[in-house]
Amino acid sequence: SDIQFTPGLEKTIYFGNADNSSWSINPYLYCNFSTVNYYESNVTRRLNGPRGPRAAQAIGPQITSTTVVQNKGFKLLNTDFSMPLSYENTHWLATFTPTYSIPFNKIETISTNTITSATGTTTNKVNSTPYSELHLNNQFYFQIGVTYKF
Repeated sequence: SDIQFTPGLEKTIYFGNADNSSWSINPYLYCNFSTVNYYESNVTRRLNGPRGPRAAQAIGPQITSTTVVQNKGFKLLNTDFSMPLSYENTHWLATFTPTYSIPFNKIETISTNTITSATGTTTNKVNSTPYSELHLNNQFYFQIGVTYKF
């Protein structure tokens, strides 16, 4: 199980209220803290094994793969800065939401792969950390929305 906590600060500022239309800006800062247990997995596959209700002993090799997070704990994962801008009148709502995200504390994983066959068992460990986690980068992105109200 995982625990996530996202505290933040935000303030909505309204301006321009002429002819039932208004503008607003809502700057905010959020910090995402979480445990990272959801990255762990345990997968067992049987290759060339019998199928059906009377399954006998597997004929081919059995492969087991276990992935474990190396840097466990409750950590700051990222901080988001944003300044959503919106315009609203009687029938229309338009929004523009630019966001700048700064990642922290990359998640490192090790996978242990075990192959068991009639000739014996082979085990190897592999750094299975995704490329994106090894090379954390700040990101800027935005969303644009238009809504028509009936």
